[in-house]
Amino acid sequence: MAKQIIVTDSTSDLSHEYLKQHNIHVIPLSLTIDGKSYTDQVDISSSEYIDHIENDADVKTSQPPIGRFIETYEQLAQDDVEIISIHLSSGLSGTYNTAVQASHMVDGNITVIDSKSISFGLGYQIKQIVELISQGTSTEEIVKEMTQLRDNLQLFVVIGQLNQLIKGGRISKTKV
Repeated sequence: MAKQIIVTDSTSDLSHEYLKQHNIHVIPLSLTIDGKSYTDQVDISSSEYIDHIENDADVKTSQPPIGRFIETYEQLAQDDVEIISIHLSSGLSGTYNTAVQASHMVDGNITVIDSKSISFGLGYQIKQIVELISQGTSTEEIVKEMTQLRDNLQLFVVIGQLNQLIKGGRISKTKV
């Protein structure tokens, strides 16, 4: 069985140490705060991002460009590995769909998983994948396990301020 490598996005809230320790490759989302662009978890931490939200800054997020996925997948595929790419919920972002499109554009063994979650839920699934890989579990079996786990996870989101969802275009004022 080929070596398995995990790719994810920057919304898992796993520590940089954990990601590095387990050779997990992160494709960061882009953030725009009051007109200034940031790379999530590179230029700005989660706590700094939350501070901006709490201070009513104009905050927007955007999925990584497809080129970032292609570049990462091509680089990893050179080593003849199985890439397991797991991302935040397709219901919250186009990141998963972009990862799927990129996987079809690269000559490599790439499996893309929709976590149907974000933050702790995504991080938890990644930790489970790490454990399954350490046990020698095949990628096909990992997908089955993650589907079952994902279907039994519930995501609850607590929203402190609806105005950020309105500003970000996630909901309209009429739905409030």
